[in-house]
Amino acid sequence: MNIKPSNSVLEIGCGDGYGARILSETGAKITAMDINIDTINYAQRKYSKDNLTFLPYNGNIIDLPEHSFDIIISFQVIEHVTNLDVYFQNIKRLVKHDGLVLITTPNRTYRLTSGQKPWNQYHITEYNETGIKTILKQHYPQSHVYSISANPEIVNIEKERCRPQRYDYNAKEFHYVYRRSNYLDYYSTKDFYITTDNIDEGLDILISNKQLL
Repeated sequence: MNIKPSNSVLEIGCGDGYGARILSETGAKITAMDINIDTINYAQRKYSKDNLTFLPYNGNIIDLPEHSFDIIISFQVIEHVTNLDVYFQNIKRLVKHDGLVLITTPNRTYRLTSGQKPWNQYHITEYNETGIKTILKQHYPQSHVYSISANPEIVNIEKERCRPQRYDYNAKEFHYVYRRSNYLDYYSTKDFYITTDNIDEGLDILISNKQLL
């Protein structure tokens, strides 16, 4: 994602604002929103700057001008959403006609067994390729679906982190995976990639309104 200083960017579900702060370093105008007022207050205190604005979001229609953003991102948010109609309505109304939308969500395939409800208490629904495509057909049919994966060591670490939460977990089958104390010292964005192959084998699902590959 190449963000230019002239771009206007909306982040829906910014959490504590760390990611929005990184985006602001591009010089673009960043608007970051979250439904949790405590995290918004924290972000405003810690990260606010001239080109970075934090706003509370009440879960309804976002009261901002139509087609006013070059880029809309919403990372690890859709799994928390109960009203998908409103979620996608906001995105479609606010992105410019030639703008870019990027949405990510955890891939349920390695996190849950068939029929298992999310063990993360804040996740309403977790999606695999079939599930997310069904949702998109109803709400955002002009989108493309990709897998976000990584080098084998990262994939193994993440799968072993989640495996004890699966219903089919058997402690006797546990295989120790080396966990580093500071991942940022060993891994970077170069260790990750997107693909359309074997989407259910990836770590996250990526949705975009544009063809990325």
